Amino acid sequence: MVEQRTSPVISVPVVLDRPRHIRLTNRALMRAEMRLSELYKDRVNINEILAKVLLAARPGGMVVLPSTTLVVLLHQSLIHEDPALTEDQVAEMTDFMSQPELVPALASALVRQMPPSTTTLSNNGQPDAAAGGSAGVVPTHGSTG
Repeated sequence: MVEQRTSPVISVPVVLDRPRHIRLTNRALMRAEMRLSELYKDRVNINEILAKVLLAARPGGMVVLPSTTLVVLLHQSLIHEDPALTEDQVAEMTDFMSQPELVPALASALVRQMPPSTTTLSNNGQPDAAAGGSAGVVPTHGSTG
């Protein structure tokens, strides 16, 4: 019998239609890159998108992710716990006003996968807002706890 390993990828709780958990595994990132390349009909570099996620998560960040990019990233980071979840369902759960809550949650999930030497920490030893914000549940616009 093959021993099952526990994934070291940390999930970040978020409330959409219900409590869910964002996990940015290599599989999720690879599939997001392929899907975005397909949708935009051009080669998409996931690292460039992730850099934009980190910039957008900064306090006062002026970077806004295109809705398609946000939906695909969220979809790929959520299907680990709900394989039947579709991009359309994720799109219905989110809107432009939810970006200020969802982008930091994505950034937090990303930062938690980075080696400690690449993570910027605040004075209290937590990832700073530029690198992903808090580890708490991130409610979205219009959601109830």
